[in-house]
Amino acid sequence: MKKIMFWANALLLLPLIGYAQLNQQSDQQSAKQLGEVTTFVNKINTFINDALIPLLFGVALLMFLYGMYNYYIAGGASDEARQKGHKLLIWSIVAFVLMVSIWGIVNMIAGDLFPKTEVPTTPKGPDLKPNK
Repeated sequence: MKKIMFWANALLLLPLIGYAQLNQQSDQQSAKQLGEVTTFVNKINTFINDALIPLLFGVALLMFLYGMYNYYIAGGASDEARQKGHKLLIWSIVAFVLMVSIWGIVNMIAGDLFPKTEVPTTPKGPDLKPNK
């Protein structure tokens, strides 16, 4: 039991060794390294928000349109093709609902964890001072 406690404490205290090394570095160098990591994370975030999410919404839209085509146009005479189109329509609507729901939940959590610190601007009212 003593060996287990020793190794558990050693593993828990291991990050302190790395933290001590970080404190020995100059503040300017560590700030520079943190800036590089922040830049990298910002680039990944920009790629996800500007390329990946619109691509997923586009794929869901194309899936919805293809399902409509199968249901109304191509499957007009065939009941099997209409069933296939109907399934595609249902799953594409489910995909849209899930994507919008997850997007909203993530924005709510991000807004709670990282609130904007800037003061919101209020609209200006009429100026009641007479002009001279």
